[in-house]
Amino acid sequence: QQTVLYGAHSQHKRILLIGLGKEEDITTETWKQTVGASIRTAQEKKSSTIAMHIPSHIITRFGDSIAAKETVIAAHTATYSFDTHKEEGAQTTRVETIYLYKNNTTDETVWQRGIETGIHIAESVNLARHLGNTPPSDMTPASLAQEAQKLGEVFPSLLVKVLEKSEIEKLGMGCLLGVSQGSVLEPKFIIMEYLQGNKEDTPMVFVGKGITFDSGGLSLKPDPYIRDMKFDMLGAATVLGIMRAAAALGLKQNIIGLVPTCENMPSGSSYRPDD
Repeated sequence: QQTVLYGAHSQHKRILLIGLGKEEDITTETWKQTVGASIRTAQEKKSSTIAMHIPSHIITRFGDSIAAKETVIAAHTATYSFDTHKEEGAQTTRVETIYLYKNNTTDETVWQRGIETGIHIAESVNLARHLGNTPPSDMTPASLAQEAQKLGEVFPSLLVKVLEKSEIEKLGMGCLLGVSQGSVLEPKFIIMEYLQGNKEDTPMVFVGKGITFDSGGLSLKPDPYIRDMKFDMLGAATVLGIMRAAAALGLKQNIIGLVPTCENMPSGSSYRPDD
């Protein structure tokens, strides 16, 4: 439950009180839900700067690092809104600045590290969400490949290579070529390498489906389901988010991300399904 108080004699214009329930029932998930709810309420009130008090028992229960990290992740992801194509008056008023207050005597180094970790994770999550929300007319296979290449430019530890159609053909990737042949847009195959572990360590590999729009091919998907088919590349978006997070966090691991990306569209050149 929550309520907003308006204090005429307070340095704060509004004070939002939120009930946490029984202390023994609080988990990191319920705490994050509470933080997210506070951010959304602040945005509804058109507040761009807020101060958040973290109860002592939250830090005691989860520890400095986890309390800081989970609070930041919840707050940062709650501020996200896809307003790219909205008029200025219709855009969400984002909470841009958050002051965190706590009573505990915490290890400030650990606390700050938790905050930084939370920021990197949240920004990577929001990247994946943004890629998925972008309309398919904008988020094409080439656009997705460009987003991966941008990450390689921002994070030198992330090696990014994009295979073009001719290279895909040489490698005999018939499935990817077959799905893409009904579209005028050429397929791409994105390879992202983050090799910061021991050379002898076997890398962890993430493979993400990157169908930037899935019409169903020659078997058209019905309305309204086809409207959500821009989300058929969320696997790919997740891989980009994971690779960004790994590079931003400086993980000492070997991680590879693979993203086959194309459109699945109907046309005279579409592949025909077998009986």
